[in-house]
Amino acid sequence: MDTRSVSSTWLDHVELLSSPTDDYKPAITADGTQVKVLLAMWGNDFIEQFFALSFPTLMAPGNLPGLAEEYPTEFVFLTGSRDRKAIEAHPEFRQLKAVCAVSFLEIDDLIIGTNYSTTVTLAYTRAMRSQGDKMLDTYFVFMVSDYIMADGSLRNLAGYMRRGVSGVYAGNFQIAHDEVYRPLREWVDPKTHVATIPPRDLMRFALNHLHPVTIANFVDQPVSHNRHGNRLFWRIDDCTVAGRFFLMHMLCIKPELTDFQIGSSCDFSFIPELCPSGNVEYITDSDEYLVVEHQMFAHETGYLRGGPGSIEVLAHAFGDWSTEPHRKNANTMVVFHADGIPERTAEVERESQAYIDALVKKMPPANPYRGHKFWVSAINDFVFELIRQNRMPAVMKRDGRDQGKPSYLRRKYWDIFGRAPHVTHWHYAWLDYKDLIASIESELADKDKKVALITDAINPVTLWLGRQDREIAQWRASGIAERGTTRVYGSERVDCVIILLEPSNANLVDNLFRYLPKLVRPGARILLWISAAGDPNFDIDNFVASHSTHFFRSFVTLQSYKAARGERRRAAYQAMSRAQDMLRGGRLFRGFANAVSGIVSGALENRKALRGGHLLTGKPISGLLEFKVTQKESVLRQQPGPKRVGTAEPLTESEKKERALEEGTKETQYNNCLDVRDEVGFTRLGLMTNQVWHDDPRRLVFSLARYKFVSKMMSGRKSVAELGCGDAFGSRIVLQEVGELSVFDFDPLFIDDVRDRYSDHWPLKSAVHDILEGPLPGPFDGIYSLDVLEHIPQEKEHVYMDNLCAALDDKGIAIIGMPSLESQVHASPVSKEGHVNCKTGKDLKKLCERYFESVFVFSMNDEVVHTGYYPMAHYIIALCCHRKSGG
Repeated sequence: MDTRSVSSTWLDHVELLSSPTDDYKPAITADGTQVKVLLAMWGNDFIEQFFALSFPTLMAPGNLPGLAEEYPTEFVFLTGSRDRKAIEAHPEFRQLKAVCAVSFLEIDDLIIGTNYSTTVTLAYTRAMRSQGDKMLDTYFVFMVSDYIMADGSLRNLAGYMRRGVSGVYAGNFQIAHDEVYRPLREWVDPKTHVATIPPRDLMRFALNHLHPVTIANFVDQPVSHNRHGNRLFWRIDDCTVAGRFFLMHMLCIKPELTDFQIGSSCDFSFIPELCPSGNVEYITDSDEYLVVEHQMFAHETGYLRGGPGSIEVLAHAFGDWSTEPHRKNANTMVVFHADGIPERTAEVERESQAYIDALVKKMPPANPYRGHKFWVSAINDFVFELIRQNRMPAVMKRDGRDQGKPSYLRRKYWDIFGRAPHVTHWHYAWLDYKDLIASIESELADKDKKVALITDAINPVTLWLGRQDREIAQWRASGIAERGTTRVYGSERVDCVIILLEPSNANLVDNLFRYLPKLVRPGARILLWISAAGDPNFDIDNFVASHSTHFFRSFVTLQSYKAARGERRRAAYQAMSRAQDMLRGGRLFRGFANAVSGIVSGALENRKALRGGHLLTGKPISGLLEFKVTQKESVLRQQPGPKRVGTAEPLTESEKKERALEEGTKETQYNNCLDVRDEVGFTRLGLMTNQVWHDDPRRLVFSLARYKFVSKMMSGRKSVAELGCGDAFGSRIVLQEVGELSVFDFDPLFIDDVRDRYSDHWPLKSAVHDILEGPLPGPFDGIYSLDVLEHIPQEKEHVYMDNLCAALDDKGIAIIGMPSLESQVHASPVSKEGHVNCKTGKDLKKLCERYFESVFVFSMNDEVVHTGYYPMAHYIIALCCHRKSGG
């Protein structure tokens, strides 16, 4: 269907998704002006990254503490329920609560695994709307988890609040995370966990570690340019940079109205929507406010191209997405300096303004910030993912009639015309929907049938199917077409496939029919519906004819092709689309007139169809093809791969790969191997495990066997910690048996490696921690520590044991493993390195019994754990229970 009309329908749901939730209770509600610092953050990696780098700079005296001295301030985490527990358990969380009020707004319903910007925008909106009318007295400060902030930035922001400014814009740039993690950590005071970095010091540091994307935005360098940029830089001297930002961060907003609409992402729409008076200011001096964003080297480098970018290339890149407010932003120059501002700055300001003027002149007309095409696409993807994950909110599962109290006119409209896709013949789209919906409903009537939907589109049919009480598999058309059936391996074959295509992705039908044999059962029904409502130049008849080779394959029989035509109905579609645009723009009368003319012309065409059947002329607006799968299942499993015709030459390597992709593995139960390969990729060994696998693979088996023993002993525990995790490669074995697993190591290099290999499927929480400096951030009901105690000097082993026990709850157990003292005469030099405190079995038992009432010591040789003679064991493991009071 017409993308604009579909997206407009969905935008109504967006407003509902971003509405306040009943469970959120603000920590403060001051009588006068108050401040809410909003941070949208979820996922273990981002939480740990925030507390390791961003949080210490946020806690500098001139930042959050300074802001809290000026105004009643509340820090609001916008996060998931599981992540809330991780944040509250973090040691630095107590430090935050000592500075200002803290609250949580849980957004599990908005976190879908993709569409980060969409989730953040909806979360910010929900947080603002949760204040009700009080939002008009609230300054909202929008934070990001990867910001490094110079001291004094937030205290200076309070000056704009005192002046009554409604909105504050700020510019920033990226530095290379790969280079800066360790140096930035050295700025953190180990006692206070605060990093106080003066603006010019941070700027000097940043200039030496600029991200490749930032460098590509410099107009006056010949190395590279960014084909998807949103800011430009000029180097004034070695210590000074000038920035012109189309896209700026909406740092702070005090809304001027409570009834607002979000028609694009937050950095596109918040300022123009919430500050219509234009009472907005820009921070133009890095001495006043400086934030740098640390990103991995690879971040967005796919947009970079070699050589300088011409003004024509940049005009196309910037003009494709920018709105009028974006272009206005670029008229303000921001100066970033690590020393005093040089005299040449005024000259660069004139040069850069002239460049911006020339650039904007070459751009196409500006995009609207309401209903921006990026937002339409993002929302469609967001909804599709909700449907695919079977997570449609209750507000979407209604058919529209019971959403609040619709107006009298809307109720009457539904009574007469119906609600798409279930519409009456008075509705202009009746011909397009009626046969498709009848066919689908006949399939859904049999509850035992397995039904799948293949589409990239969000339209009334997609949403209606998502509201069904029964499970319907959701597969992306582009995913199957690009990756083959590995995209959906593991799913059972289905009895009905519904394929919804539009002109933009109609050509996917070639590959879809290539892979369909692997998805359907014999006798299955395939419904292919193509809609060209929004594209009058797309000829469905011609498309079906030119692709007929795919519709007459040996595994299907084409049963019918029904084309819904009607020139008046096409005019109705176009009139309704224009009407929606006009209504949203406020031109009510013209919009109403267009809507009425569209409805009438469509209804007249439908009446003609009722009298004469499908005898209307002109290009079809939609087409429905119905197929029946005729091949036997045994044949379906063996669809041939690509073959050479008329030659006896052997297959090339690419042809062999193509054949393997089509045929899958010879035994179908192993096709999930291909699924994991294509969906996840190949698992990378950890930093330490990689060396072991290279030098002595047998040692890896021994190590994993120890994790297996720990996993069974810890089975059923809710919250477990691993002390001295190294690269945590074997930790997943334990995670299979316990509720949550947190891993700790005193070496940041290993923790960085753990985070680099993080997977949502295996949600390990990781943190840097030296056990000799303090207890773990417990409590835990289980702690295990393998190959750590032998590295602790004997005079400090009591500190290790004290801090380990302090993190256990009253019923917690501990497992401590180490190489036996007797084994060291046979150990390799590499394995012995750092071993300063190996013990016999009796000595380990004696040490542990000082802290636990019950200690059981096991022997281990190679991968076998047993209760044999300690002096003959290569490795010993102590299982400790019933912690002694004071232990």
